[in-house]
Amino acid sequence: MPETKNVQVILRNGWSMRTPVVEVLWECPVCGGPMGDPKDHGFCEDGDWHRCDIWENPCGHVAKYDQIKIKTSKGFMTWKEILESGVDLHV
Repeated sequence: MPETKNVQVILRNGWSMRTPVVEVLWECPVCGGPMGDPKDHGFCEDGDWHRCDIWENPCGHVAKYDQIKIKTSKGFMTWKEILESGVDLHV
């Protein structure tokens, strides 16, 4: 069974932004290798403070939030696939 982790990510849909904790397939979307250990990251956007998790992959590839596979009611999907299909996140 593939490894998963619960991480807080940034999900954008047009002008709206969410930072939910989601279950993510913990493999690099480029090479399939393991991803690094998540670390807490605070950031300010439009005067509001938010937090998310960031990590560095041992393989050196950057796994963008819109590339990682998030657990949904229909299995693991990218954020774009989730928006296009209208399935629910497992949060």
